Amino acid sequence: MTNQLENSLRWFDEGDHMIPFEYYQPLKEYPNNEVLPHWHSGAEITIVHEGTANYLIDGQKIVSQAGDILFIPPNKLHTATNIKQTSETLVFHLNFIGLETHDYSAINYLKPLQNGKVQSIYRISKDVPHYPIIVELVRTIFAIIHERAPYFELKLKGSLLLLFNELFVADLLKFTIPKDSKALENQKIMKLLNYIDDNLDKPLKIQDLAKFSNYSPSHFMAFFRKNVGMTCIDYIQSLRIKKAEEYLRYSENTITDIALKVGFNSPSSFNRLFKAKRGLSPREYRRTWLADEV
Repeated sequence: MTNQLENSLRWFDEGDHMIPFEYYQPLKEYPNNEVLPHWHSGAEITIVHEGTANYLIDGQKIVSQAGDILFIPPNKLHTATNIKQTSETLVFHLNFIGLETHDYSAINYLKPLQNGKVQSIYRISKDVPHYPIIVELVRTIFAIIHERAPYFELKLKGSLLLLFNELFVADLLKFTIPKDSKALENQKIMKLLNYIDDNLDKPLKIQDLAKFSNYSPSHFMAFFRKNVGMTCIDYIQSLRIKKAEEYLRYSENTITDIALKVGFNSPSSFNRLFKAKRGLSPREYRRTWLADEV
């Protein structure tokens, strides 16, 4: 597996340990107008420039609007569907702003945030207190990333700390005691999604996944839809197509090999679903991608 393919299959990252952040620039369109359910060990900030999208963040439904700031703390499961917005996103590990230091700020603010003991208002809209200050700080953060002037990492770190200060002052970040039932549910769904990802090349039946999660099939389907925002079958199909795209882009595997790698039992079923979701056959998709790269 090439490094490019290996990196692409990780989907989302927070950079590396030396510069633990990753910037995602605005896209003209998202495949199938969705971002599949995922979480980060770091925090995520998104600024919506125009349009809307439907988010599900830790089980909470949110419809974004132009001007919104979305703040997602570490380890919160989230997804976006019906994406018709232009936005940009920064994902960064709290180590970047001092999580692992043993000073007052890390112990009292950053560690509780990392450990799920701080509740966030996920959508910061124009009618939220302190919005003008917050949006200006967020715009400054993205401007620093765009420019990447010498020593920009220091300026970025300082601006992120100012943003966190404002979020706490405005009560958009509040200390809380997580409910044991919710924490257990989060652990279950994340364990399940990891299991699906690790076994994508194998048959994945609802009965078996329900047993893995200690639910009856009917309770499992309700549990999955509540936490992920789509049916389990839809999620598995979308994940298989997502992984197949990366193999088509960055590997020289045959279409048949790719179909088997991502869990289809025949190239014909793979071709049908891929074309239904992407509007192109796998072969056409690969050809178009390679032509665009030249």
